[in-house]
Amino acid sequence: MKLFAALVLTTGLTGAVLADTPAPKKEAPPAKKEAPPAKKEAPPAKDAKTDASPTDVKLFLAFFDKLVDIAVADKDDCKKMAGDLDRHIDANKALLEKAAEAQSKGQKLPDSAREHMMKNVQRLMGAMQKCGADADVQAALNRMPKGGPPPAKPAK
Repeated sequence: MKLFAALVLTTGLTGAVLADTPAPKKEAPPAKKEAPPAKKEAPPAKDAKTDASPTDVKLFLAFFDKLVDIAVADKDDCKKMAGDLDRHIDANKALLEKAAEAQSKGQKLPDSAREHMMKNVQRLMGAMQKCGADADVQAALNRMPKGGPPPAKPAK
């Protein structure tokens, strides 16, 4: 159960957005000719729930793919896995903090990025069969920022 919880926390960042800037929005289809021209409005305010920029998505997916690769490569040596995970997390601390902050704002990764990560979670779970219960491996994974949805607003 602890392995599952660690994996859920790890993949909880799948909902995180890594960007401070929103992805470009798709334009609405052109209006029918019968419709009067739309009145120009001020540009919309920055939406806190927009997707991550393509650059930030690539950075986070590269981080996650490497985390999975480390677990797969070290699947038979828990001590090595724990050390390698610690080093990987340390090297990407700023990226993980950015992801956790974005997730706390309710921002999300694009569906394609989440699908990519979920495919790799299967590899990760297979690699964690031996070391998932190892205290050092769990400690390494628990060092990652805990993601989650923004707190619920109190009812009035």
